[in-house]
Amino acid sequence: MTSSLKQLKIAAFLMPGFTSQSWRHARLRADYPFSLDYYIESAQVAERGLFDTVFIADSPVFPEAPDAVVARMATVSLFEPLSLLSAVAAHTRAIGLIYTASVSDYPPALLARQVASLDHISGGRAGWNLVTSYGPSSRQLGLPDNRKDDNSYARASEFIEVVRGLWDGFEDDALVRDQETGVFADLSRIHPLAHSGPYYPDVRGPLRIARPIQGHPVIAQAGASEDGRAFAAQTADVVFCNCLSIESGRAFHSEIKQRAAAAGRDPEAIKIMPGCSIVWGETDEAAESRLDEISKLFPVEVAVENLMLDLHGYDIDAPFPTDLPAASFSVGHQREITRYATQNGLTIRQTAQRLAVGNKHRVLAGSTTTIADDLEHWIRQGACDGITLMAPFGVEGFNDFVTHVVPELQRRGLYREAYEGRTLREHLGLARPRNRYT
Repeated sequence: MTSSLKQLKIAAFLMPGFTSQSWRHARLRADYPFSLDYYIESAQVAERGLFDTVFIADSPVFPEAPDAVVARMATVSLFEPLSLLSAVAAHTRAIGLIYTASVSDYPPALLARQVASLDHISGGRAGWNLVTSYGPSSRQLGLPDNRKDDNSYARASEFIEVVRGLWDGFEDDALVRDQETGVFADLSRIHPLAHSGPYYPDVRGPLRIARPIQGHPVIAQAGASEDGRAFAAQTADVVFCNCLSIESGRAFHSEIKQRAAAAGRDPEAIKIMPGCSIVWGETDEAAESRLDEISKLFPVEVAVENLMLDLHGYDIDAPFPTDLPAASFSVGHQREITRYATQNGLTIRQTAQRLAVGNKHRVLAGSTTTIADDLEHWIRQGACDGITLMAPFGVEGFNDFVTHVVPELQRRGLYREAYEGRTLREHLGLARPRNRYT
């Protein structure tokens, strides 16, 4: 059916969580976080459900947490996401492929070429989740210890400026491939960048790859601090966020759209997609029972560590503190978790247990009607443009959503009934950027 309602955008979150215990569930294979089959099957199910994209969260550094916690983490071993999504691309045809890479871990020319390659390999489905992860863990990679500071987003702004400039190096018709004359490339349509800035003083280009099919692959961002929000509004096509209540969702959505407009952008050209861990059941009671099953797999020390906040020295059964040291992971996440805990009168233990399954994000358990009602309420209230769907039960969870919830969303006119394009930009309703040289 057709509808004038805004339609939900959906991303499938394909990382099992930083400290997820889902791997312990009897219905899941213990090796699923490190199984290519898991990622391929999940992406195929998401594609069957007409999702816009899959989303791979990632950090290349080994977890830094107490040994008793790290030993329980399924994510001590993870695939490098570009290699992983290149494999997934070969087994899918339409769904977008977004992966995480930090500006602290790569030279801009290398990352630009990698993302462009995935875009060509996939037929125009690539996206990059840009993060700014400076800190002592960089030493694991042999990189300088550049602790996150006020300059991190300034560096990221220059980084993305360089990357986009490199993507434009080839004009769209630079590869003439004239078999009669033997001329493969028209060099007059290939342009060096010659960038010089405070953080990247000498980037010349051009890249050794043609302009991406999408022109510029989709840029995602998840910064929730003041600087992160400003950066997202100016730069991102998709914003992943942690909004634990519809009130915070509405406030965040409105703020980013207003900031985008102030930056001269079309507010509709930026999609806000908060994380949501969804557990489906035939009834609300059955869904809550399934949620309880997986919640019980989280030892309290793992659940607390999962918050990624400095809670050492605090009584976990005391009211959630409001005077925590600034988070090393995300100030925005810390603010949202603290607000959620204090508004609901929760202790540290209760907060950790409630948020463990959703990896700090909102948890929604219910029947088809309950889930559809909730998502419809969020989008009608201007609290999101879509969701980043987390499935605690792995492929089974994605399949539950696709089989039971998607048809109901379609019936309500809240979700597409077919892909209307072939690229990720087209799925998201985003224009292809014009090349600066044409």
